[in-house]
Amino acid sequence: MVTFDDLRKMLTEEKDKVIIGARRTLKMIKNGKVEKVFLAKNVPEDIKNDILYYSKIGNFEVEILNLSLIHIWRCRRAI
Repeated sequence: MVTFDDLRKMLTEEKDKVIIGARRTLKMIKNGKVEKVFLAKNVPEDIKNDILYYSKIGNFEVEILNLSLIHIWRCRRAI
């Protein structure tokens, strides 16, 4: 399970590889440029369903975090 500190570490060490935001993430998924997607625990159901659908036909993992959207945005701003 990814914690707040793990996420912050990923964001600082792999800045060029991390995408935050549903629209940008879905665009990258459709272009086949995603290896793994982390979803907030309170992501809107339609976005979650879209990403889970694409994960079944694509070649990437999906992990649902025990963090809310606000925690992820705070983590992003903390770097």
